[in-house]
Amino acid sequence: MSLLPELPSSRPSFKLAAVLMLCAGYVAVAIAAWFAFVPATFSAQTFAWMSALAFMATIAAGAAIVGARPTRSIAHVLYDVEHPARLPKL
Repeated sequence: MSLLPELPSSRPSFKLAAVLMLCAGYVAVAIAAWFAFVPATFSAQTFAWMSALAFMATIAAGAAIVGARPTRSIAHVLYDVEHPARLPKL
């Protein structure tokens, strides 16, 4: 149990809001890029592949945001180093 209060960024509702904002930002950038580059610079197929790749990166970033946990303190790390037998076996 930590003596510090829970940070707002670790609450699920804030994490969900951050993921939704990330997705909305992705959609806005994709629409702007479509009007800016297709069909003058890119073909529609090239843009579709680049959008799919960017979408996967957005999903990975969202998963990282949702799965984030608070970092451990140096005291926890030093304790684990000094007591390796108590660490769980992987």
